[in-house]
Amino acid sequence: MNNDYNSDYVTWLEIQSELLRKGDYDNVDLDHLIKHLEYLAREEKEKLRYLAYKIIVNLLLIDYWKIQKQSIPYWLGEVDDYQFQLNEKLTVNHKILLNIVVDEIYLMSKRTASRISGMEQEHFPQICPYTLDDILHK
Repeated sequence: MNNDYNSDYVTWLEIQSELLRKGDYDNVDLDHLIKHLEYLAREEKEKLRYLAYKIIVNLLLIDYWKIQKQSIPYWLGEVDDYQFQLNEKLTVNHKILLNIVVDEIYLMSKRTASRISGMEQEHFPQICPYTLDDILHK
């Protein structure tokens, strides 16, 4: 089964699915399947973090970069898009994860908002001014 994994990933996935459906566990490529599942979990967490980051950057620009008021409708549209994507993926466990990492995400978001706006990072709040509910629905 290893050759299929390395040469034709999609076919390998289809074969693994069929083997699992049939209950033919002896022929399942467990090593690669475990690696694939770990990769998918890691990728999903990264996507959630990225969406929360993009939402916070745009909220900071909306709330603190008053000179660029004409850009607010664009940023609101961006927030809506990222919130839609995030809410589509969100589970209870994802909410717990985001609550744990929101401060870390905020620091990166603040840095990015500072670079976009040209304002010093000190212009933005020291700690994240947005709750998870704000990030998901504001």
